[in-house]
Amino acid sequence: MELKMTATIPMIFCTAYYSFFNLGRLVLGETVLIHAAVGGVGQVAIMLANTVGADVFATVSTPEKKQFLMDTYGVEEERIFFSRDSFTKHIKKATNGEGVDVNSRLEMSRFDDNVSFSSVDLTDVYQKRPMVMKQLLSNVFKLFAKGLTRPVAPITSYSVSDVEMAFRSLQSGHVFGKSVIELQPDDLVKVYPPQKPQVHLPSEASYIVVGGSGGLGRNIADWLSQHGARHIVLLTRSGDNKSNVKRLIQRAESKGIIIAAPRCDISKEADARAAISMVQRDVPPVRCVIFGAMVLRDCLFENMQNDDYRAVIPPKVDGLWNLHKILRKVEQQLDFLVNLSSISGVIGNRGQAAYAAASSVNEVLDTLETQGLEEEELHALLAGAISGKMLDTCNGHCITSLEIEASSPTEQGPFWMVDPRFSHLVRAIIAAQVTSEGGYDDRQKTTAVPLATTICRSWRL
Repeated sequence: MELKMTATIPMIFCTAYYSFFNLGRLVLGETVLIHAAVGGVGQVAIMLANTVGADVFATVSTPEKKQFLMDTYGVEEERIFFSRDSFTKHIKKATNGEGVDVNSRLEMSRFDDNVSFSSVDLTDVYQKRPMVMKQLLSNVFKLFAKGLTRPVAPITSYSVSDVEMAFRSLQSGHVFGKSVIELQPDDLVKVYPPQKPQVHLPSEASYIVVGGSGGLGRNIADWLSQHGARHIVLLTRSGDNKSNVKRLIQRAESKGIIIAAPRCDISKEADARAAISMVQRDVPPVRCVIFGAMVLRDCLFENMQNDDYRAVIPPKVDGLWNLHKILRKVEQQLDFLVNLSSISGVIGNRGQAAYAAASSVNEVLDTLETQGLEEEELHALLAGAISGKMLDTCNGHCITSLEIEASSPTEQGPFWMVDPRFSHLVRAIIAAQVTSEGGYDDRQKTTAVPLATTICRSWRL
C-alpha cells in the first residue's frame, strides 16, 4: 500500500468505527443514514455498515456524487437522497415510517423518540483514552487484513508548496475522497514573517481585570502579559483560591510577570475602595481597566424573585459605577477602560431578563459587548479598543460573531431574525448565500454576518 493511502486511514476509519460500533452499537439488520457520503468518513461509514449487514441510506449534494456511490459502493439509487431536498420524508417512506437506527449527523431538535446524540472528536480519544485508540487501530487494520475494507477513493495529492490550494479545494465542498499533502525534496515551504503586535503595553503601568478568575478573565490577563504588561491585578470575589488562578499566577511568575488576585466584591463600594488603595500602594500606577464582572441566575421572568434580580444587577451595574467613582476621586488617569457586556441587552435572551437589564445599563455607559467570541476574535477586539483604531474606523462600534447556521434553505434561523432591528443582517446573509459558490451542499453552512453579535466600544476616562 502506498504511503499516501496509508496516511488517510487512521483518522477517518477510527472516527467511523468508534461512531458506529463503540457508540452506535450498529448490528445486522439496522438502518443507518450517512450524510456527506462521498467524503472520507462517509465512504468508510458505508464500508463498515456493509461489514455487519446494515441497511445503508445516504445523502449527497450533486448527481455526480450520487453516481459515484452507485458505481463504487453499489448503493441503490432509491437509497440516495439529495441533501438540498427535504430528505426526511423520503427516508420515512423508504423505511416504512420507521426512520433509521444510526444517523451520522444531528437533524432533530428534540429527542422525544428515545434517541441519543453523541459528538465524536477523535483527538480527545487518543489524548485521553489511548488504549481505546490502540484498540480502534487494531480493529480497523484487522478489517483490512480480511479484505473487508479498502482505502477511500479518490485520493488527491498536493505538494506542500500547494497547501493553500489544497485548503481552498476543501473549502469549495466539491471534494471526493481524501486530500493528502506530500513532502518532496524540492518542495518550497511558504513562510510568512511574524507580524508586529498591534498593541504594545507599557511595562511600568498596572492593569486591572475585574472578574478575572473565569476563563475569559484569565485569557485576557494572559493576553495582556503577552503584549507588554508586567503588573496585572485580578479583582474577583474568590481571590486566588481557584486552582486555575493559582496556575496562572505561577506561570506568570516564571516569566517575571506579577499577577495579584485579592478578594474583592466589586459591587460593594468598601471592597472596591480597599482594592484600589492596595493597587495604588503596592504596584505601579493603573493605566488600564477591563471590567468583566458578572453573575448569572437564569430563570423565567414570571418566576423571578427579588433575590434573583438583586444577585445579577449589582456586579455589573453597581460594580462599574463604584469603580468609576473611586478612580475619579483618587484622580487616577486611565489610558483606557474596556467594559465587557453582552448583546443580550439588545436582542434579549430567554431566561436572562435580569442579565439583559444589567447589560443594557452597561451599554448606556459605553461598552464592549461580547457573546460567543473565539479567542483570536476577542484578542483582536481588545487590540482595536486599546489602540483606538475602533474609534477611528467604525465610530467606536464593531459588531461581529453573530452567525446564522442552516443545513437547508428552509430551516428556521435564530429567534432574533424576525426582529425588524436586524433586518439588514438577514438581507446580508441572504445575499451571501446567493453569491456563495455551489449553494447548499452536504456540509452545514455557517455564514458570518458583519455587524452582528459583538458591540465594541472603548470608554476613555
